[in-house]
Amino acid sequence: AVVMAILLPFSGSLTDRFGPQRVYIVGIAAYGLAIFPAFALFGTENLLLFGVAMVAVFGVIHALFYGAQGTLYASLYPTEIRYTGLSVVYQFSGIYASGVTPLILTALIGATGGSPWLACGYLVATSAISVVATAAIRKRDLHL
Repeated sequence: AVVMAILLPFSGSLTDRFGPQRVYIVGIAAYGLAIFPAFALFGTENLLLFGVAMVAVFGVIHALFYGAQGTLYASLYPTEIRYTGLSVVYQFSGIYASGVTPLILTALIGATGGSPWLACGYLVATSAISVVATAAIRKRDLHL
């Protein structure tokens, strides 16, 4: 959490320089690429490697895309409906995406007898979908 708090302003700076769409895509793609190696490090039973994986994914990579996320999402709506549009998207995604993800991951891990690799595949797939969907946003769709 401390690493993320330190890096969020850096992500904001990158967002200002390169645009929220680019920074978000890079962050989500990095997340997708880090999933399998991070889970592999979890299985080493080495607390140092486990800590490195946690800081890399949740401190560095999450800060990168999270710092751009608010600006990207807000820019999808004109100012007169921005607050409502952003709130609806945020709340519904919390229910239908973030809310059920732990259940899906638990079911996938249970279905494979405790192996996390199918769950990792699910997370990589959601990352790939996010990259494609974000890349499909056109400049004319943004209200910056």
